[in-house]
Amino acid sequence: MMDSNNFRTILPHIESKVSIQHEDKIVLFGSCFSEHIAERLGLHKFQILKNPFGILYHPAAIANAVHETITKKVYSIEDLTQHNELFHSWNHHSQFSGLDQDLVLDKINIEIKKAHVHLKKAKYLVVTFGSAWAYQLISNHRLVANCHKYPNTQFQKRLTSVDAIVEQWSNLLISLNQFNSNLNIIFTISPVRHLRDGFRENQWSKSVLHIAVQQLQQQHHQLNYFPAYELIIDDLRDYRFFEQDMVHPNSLAIDYVWERFSSTYFNNTTKELNKQIIQFIRASSHRPFQPKSEAHQKFVKKQIALISQLVQTKKFLDFGFELEKLQSQLVQ
Repeated sequence: MMDSNNFRTILPHIESKVSIQHEDKIVLFGSCFSEHIAERLGLHKFQILKNPFGILYHPAAIANAVHETITKKVYSIEDLTQHNELFHSWNHHSQFSGLDQDLVLDKINIEIKKAHVHLKKAKYLVVTFGSAWAYQLISNHRLVANCHKYPNTQFQKRLTSVDAIVEQWSNLLISLNQFNSNLNIIFTISPVRHLRDGFRENQWSKSVLHIAVQQLQQQHHQLNYFPAYELIIDDLRDYRFFEQDMVHPNSLAIDYVWERFSSTYFNNTTKELNKQIIQFIRASSHRPFQPKSEAHQKFVKKQIALISQLVQTKKFLDFGFELEKLQSQLVQ
């Protein structure tokens, strides 16, 4: 609809059949945009696990990561490659790479074990597709999640078809339902513009992702879609909502998406608890001019008591960090 005051089209209220609460476990896989949503969820004390394979963009790479989480794959040295002194996994972001192959394997396998347990108990899986452009090793046609700064001549770039994405994810959704029948899945498409692929090429890629998700929703009615892409590209629709690179949404845009995410998936009780949590976080970060004053000591003791009281009734909330900060301010 048209907002005559702001001269922009505002996306109507987004309806959802599901309601996320703080006691629900949430797993997030996908692009760097999923990291932003995960950060907001983590800040508000939701029980999250984000990107156990690191940031991934392509639907096939994300599907492979979810599948290996379900099956609890154990990586060995045969699963690594070495380039510029570093050991890498073709299925992982370079944050897992390192000089010591044993440390790389330990980090990978620990994350998969942790993710397996979390996904088994999770109520929500949030998946963010970033790009439909695939990079395959010319030597064996293997799709890689990250090129790890190998020479471009070793890869073939191609646009994945809608049918290929739908087929792989349809099979994966069956496996997910068998693994955790209580899991609700929310798809999003990243608004980050992959302009290195080219302007038209970025549009082709995003179009493929949109159609693939739409077809998956038609085949699997339990799927949810949150329009992060539309909120940035069609609703805000202005370069002032992007970073200086004109590619990544800035904090103002992400705050707006978070507001719409909250209004979509949180009920009034959850929203009120979010406000309370943020108040406690701000209180624990407060730095007074006179920390030993009687007024501040009373303030600190009151905050400790209020947080402790809340945790008694909401045992799934973790305020360990905030309580430690507050208790450090008490005069002994």
